[in-house]
Amino acid sequence: MKIQELQEMSIKAIKDRCSRLGIERTEETMMIHFMEEFGELAKQIMNKKLKKKEIDLKNVAEELSDCFILLFNLADHFNVDLKKSLIEKIEDVNKK
Repeated sequence: MKIQELQEMSIKAIKDRCSRLGIERTEETMMIHFMEEFGELAKQIMNKKLKKKEIDLKNVAEELSDCFILLFNLADHFNVDLKKSLIEKIEDVNKK
């Protein structure tokens, strides 16, 4: 599956969810939700150090997916061409 297809599916999922919950799909709500999901990811990864608890890889995958879904939506909101932007950034990283 291509990035564009994943982005389109992610946008539809968030739009549908916002509609069901009566929440406006704004940059603020998406950013707050992204930070919440990113925090859950960080918590899961830090569990091993802080709680001496094994990392739940299934949960890590779910939280990463949540983050990508919201990033795709933020990119759409700001009209960012993710494929182009990622390629440019990877090329930039490779130069350093």
